[in-house]
Amino acid sequence: MITPPGATMLRLVIVAAAAIAAAGALACGSGGAGDRRPATPALHAPRDVIAFGGQAGEGSHALYLVQPDGADLRKLSDEAGPVAFPRWSPVGDRIAYVAGGEGGPASLRVYDFALTAARTLSEQAPLGDASTLSWSPDGNRLAFIEDVDGGRLRIYDLEQARLLDDAGVPAVAVDWSPSGDELAVISPDRTEIYAIEPDGSDERLLVSGEALQYDARWAPDGTLVSSSAPSAQLSARTLTLYSVSGDAPRGLGPGLDPAWAADGRLTYSRPGSTEAGAEFHVYVAGAEGEEPQQQTRSATRDRWPAWSPAADAIAYLAQADLETSFLCTVELANQEQSCPELAGLRPFQAAWSPF
Repeated sequence: MITPPGATMLRLVIVAAAAIAAAGALACGSGGAGDRRPATPALHAPRDVIAFGGQAGEGSHALYLVQPDGADLRKLSDEAGPVAFPRWSPVGDRIAYVAGGEGGPASLRVYDFALTAARTLSEQAPLGDASTLSWSPDGNRLAFIEDVDGGRLRIYDLEQARLLDDAGVPAVAVDWSPSGDELAVISPDRTEIYAIEPDGSDERLLVSGEALQYDARWAPDGTLVSSSAPSAQLSARTLTLYSVSGDAPRGLGPGLDPAWAADGRLTYSRPGSTEAGAEFHVYVAGAEGEEPQQQTRSATRDRWPAWSPAADAIAYLAQADLETSFLCTVELANQEQSCPELAGLRPFQAAWSPF
């Protein structure tokens, strides 16, 4: 195991055992009323593994799979460029990701465990934003942003194996609602967030203002979280919760890269300061409005947290510098951080399997 620079092991228990057990049950079932996520995995879905993009040497990139302790590391698909932002389908049988972008166009790719192969859905995928891919709750459709005309929403139907013609609305980020009835999209100028139906109709404004919007994410109960900032500087972003009941928005303070658990807890990355180059740490906010709790304390930039299937641990990317990064996990019961050896690979963003 590798310990990131400055890491400390803390024994403060912040999540009760009953809450962890409940979270584990919820992680494999529905997250709330109207949540249409499948409760059982697909036949070919692997269990309790982490998908990530990895680089071996100069110019050798691939999509990898590994167990949380670093065991059973295996390559799924060789790629022409960096693999970014893997997204598991809700039933765990496919992984969508962006690949390429070094001296050429980036592609939207999907690895299918039943076929043990990856295919390209679009050769105009933007590279550099985690909010450009989103599965429908039933796992049959994939919404994504094409890097065309400043950003355009497209939807691919995996069952029909074709690109649907109904969307195509201007957007730079997308997230499918838990009910599957609508999507949240961010406008090309990033000053507005809309909800629309999958065919692009019934557009309604959710958020508007002068701040730049990023990372719009639906919670299981329909709450929307978004990070915003007056500029593109990462350390200047703050997180805000927008309630479906019409309550006033609630700020969570500095943060970005939000990810919801099925029980309504939220994990995200928080900068240590507003200065450029600041360290980032993983935080968790409780479902009942509790004060967010810091989970990692390494001298690294801890980004893109992802929940484990039981929601009792979080995977994240720890960046020591521009050339050095670690794929790490943190146990929520005691804040124990571990970063397994990856056979010399340089990891990029990771995603834990849903089951």
